[in-house]
Amino acid sequence: MKLYIFLTNTLSGVGGGQLYLADKATRLEEDGWKVRIIYYRKGEIVIPALKKFKDGLLPELSYSFPATPLRLRRRTASFILGYDTDSVGELETYESIVIESFNYQTALWGEYVARVCRGVHLFYLLTELWKESTPQQRDFLRFKMHDRLLYAITVESIPPLLPETDGSDTQLTALGCGVNPPDASIPGEWLDGFDRDRFTILVVSRLEKQYIPAVLKSVTEFCQAHSDKKFNMILIGDGAAPDSIHRIRKHIVSKVSNLSLYTSGFLYPIPAVVFEYSDVALESAGSARVTADNGVTTISIDANDCKGIGIFRETTQNRIFRDPAEPPVELTELLETIYRRPRKTFEEKRKSIAAPSKNDNELYQHHLSIISSAIHRHDKSQKYYELDCLKLQGWKDRVTYLVLRLGGKRILDFLKSVKRDK
Repeated sequence: MKLYIFLTNTLSGVGGGQLYLADKATRLEEDGWKVRIIYYRKGEIVIPALKKFKDGLLPELSYSFPATPLRLRRRTASFILGYDTDSVGELETYESIVIESFNYQTALWGEYVARVCRGVHLFYLLTELWKESTPQQRDFLRFKMHDRLLYAITVESIPPLLPETDGSDTQLTALGCGVNPPDASIPGEWLDGFDRDRFTILVVSRLEKQYIPAVLKSVTEFCQAHSDKKFNMILIGDGAAPDSIHRIRKHIVSKVSNLSLYTSGFLYPIPAVVFEYSDVALESAGSARVTADNGVTTISIDANDCKGIGIFRETTQNRIFRDPAEPPVELTELLETIYRRPRKTFEEKRKSIAAPSKNDNELYQHHLSIISSAIHRHDKSQKYYELDCLKLQGWKDRVTYLVLRLGGKRILDFLKSVKRDK
């Protein structure tokens, strides 16, 4: 049997990371892999395919690796692997063990666990932006890149961290992101009183995304410029803060009197009627694919400067970063362009709904080929980063180090939970 372990921050909500995990985990299990998903942040698990992994919650995964005592490291590794790391017999039951991590924090744990079980560790940056890095982080990234086990979802992700690379050898498209299964269900009461005759703006996103303030500002300005008309805004998603939606609603009410806001929180899958009701979507990354695939004219937003790239699949093919030849466009300008067009009928939207893509099957095979090559290389020569050389970074690491050595694991977990709830 082969074992595949994902290390991530959370299974809650609906974002590109959760969609990727659900898709890849399902495919791996269908191919005979045993899959474990370990995460450190609690929350409601919305995607059905991820609910069976709810017991993978491990707060210790959020601890700074250099600050964690050896004994706790061993216990953490045992939980991640699902067996006692001192049991050689358990290790020998697996033909191959692969660990995949998504950020620097979980990557250090991934490298440690890979050394313990003599497995392969793939570091895959799922976030679009990670602009700053320390010398210690860059040293680790270089090691993984030279071992051909560092990847990112865009060509632009790695160069800001490692200027010596152009990112072409580390780009790996995520499968499953931007996919919304067909759903003919009727939305709940959150859409009660919806006026279909109004021009409707759709936003599908995590509310902590960098571009959300720019979206709210542009929608506000657009509605204020047409004060004699009334509009709808449908917001699918939520934020890490418990009052994320409340704060947005408060902003809309205080700034705009001619906009009705409808919020669902995290929703998966999104009912087809939501797309039928929407005239335009303001999106970036996987969300842009979801709305465009479902017939909604979609404004693509650059994840870097939060300005418009263009109208996705009309004036641009980009949905994360713009090409150098594409100038930034104000979101209000793009909203005006679409507002002046004749409105699409339901029938026209249905005709433009994209057929299910076969591309994800090819992507999955590409992911598997990377893993297969890595397993073959490691069978001949196993190389792991020297984690013992890592130093404590900043006051947070030092506090963690002291608290854990004084036996204050519960105190540390409490402090982290208080910080998240703020």
